Amino acid sequence: MEGARSGWLEVFEDGTWTRRWCVLQSGWPVATFTLFSDSGCSSETGLLEITQHSKAAVNEEAPGPLQKDFSFSLQVTPAADPWFFATCDAKRADIWMKALQSAAMEDAQHGPHGMRTMRTTAKHESKCHNV
Repeated sequence: MEGARSGWLEVFEDGTWTRRWCVLQSGWPVATFTLFSDSGCSSETGLLEITQHSKAAVNEEAPGPLQKDFSFSLQVTPAADPWFFATCDAKRADIWMKALQSAAMEDAQHGPHGMRTMRTTAKHESKCHNV
């Protein structure tokens, strides 16, 4: 699966950091940020729709287990709980945050187009890996 950006990120799920292949696909009417358990994109674990209300930010003051080097948060909508992601270095975290913000700005340019949803599929058990 091709996307505007793809690569391994760690995602904070069920109280632990889990390695996921992430694909950010820009597009109209909505940009998507899809999480997979493998780089072949055969097992989807989550789908986030990126809107003009989505915000990505450095995860500087996260409590407890959310503290991790090179991490950032993604709040899909103001009312939604944030998702937490981590990379292997500050440069990659910055690249991902800019790509997510760019997708949100692209949505803002197109204007409102209805209700957005967030879907998370079945959880997968796996160990946290260095990315």
